[in-house]
Amino acid sequence: MNVNMTYLLTWNPEQRHSDGTLVWEDYEKDVAKFQKGNTVKIGWSCGNRKSMDTNSRVFFLRQGNDRPGLIGSGRVTTTPHEEVSFRNPTETAWYVEVDIDFLLPLEKRLPRDQLLKGILPLGLVNARASGYEIGKNLAIKLEKEWKIYTKSIKLVASVSSTIQSERVRIEGEKRASETTVRDPQLRADAKAEYGLKCCCCGFEFSLFYGDIAKNCAIVHHLSMFKGKRRKATVQDVRVVCANCHQVIHIRKKPMAVEDLKQEISTRWTCWSEKGIKPNPSLNHL
Repeated sequence: MNVNMTYLLTWNPEQRHSDGTLVWEDYEKDVAKFQKGNTVKIGWSCGNRKSMDTNSRVFFLRQGNDRPGLIGSGRVTTTPHEEVSFRNPTETAWYVEVDIDFLLPLEKRLPRDQLLKGILPLGLVNARASGYEIGKNLAIKLEKEWKIYTKSIKLVASVSSTIQSERVRIEGEKRASETTVRDPQLRADAKAEYGLKCCCCGFEFSLFYGDIAKNCAIVHHLSMFKGKRRKATVQDVRVVCANCHQVIHIRKKPMAVEDLKQEISTRWTCWSEKGIKPNPSLNHL
């Protein structure tokens, strides 16, 4: 007796029932049902195999050119029984009932090409009929690879299905960091020297937000500190807005203010000295 043997059940998505409906037409509905945690039971042809014990392991293999590969697994709950063939009502075929324990969306199947990389031999991967027995050693290897693969799919699914707004984050913990002391008089001198407009994009806080934001401009050092004290004058700094300052420091090596100014000028000049006029080469505003 083949107790707990492993078999391959194949699915040709182009095959139709005698009434013209596609075989496993409700596949996507069954996937959705499985993903919701509901039991999926299905009757399936086991080819010419008339002997298969209950609790035997089965794997579903999708054939054809459209997304072939391993799509599901389960356990047989009945021995093979003879019924009218799904393709021809004048003939009979052998079927088993299966409780599915994993069913993948087609885009997340274990692809045919990957199966051929040492998991299953070509003869089984190209099997055109259901009921092929998978030898013990191959079955052990397949089970191991399937477990790893489906576990990775579960992890991805659990992350993607969690609604971002429902996640709880921990905030407010104190951060241990070193800061570099800046001279407030240098900031004041720079703003007096250059004014309060961003030297990169021309934005001026007080013109947009009113006097309450007059001093929100940032004084940016043209060269980074390297852990040592140093002297600095207004020639070593420039006045920038918070947005431009963020972009300047977006990479490990800060962007030069003139480079950023040039970059902005090719796209948007709304806050430039020319007033609220768009770049004439673009159709903005």
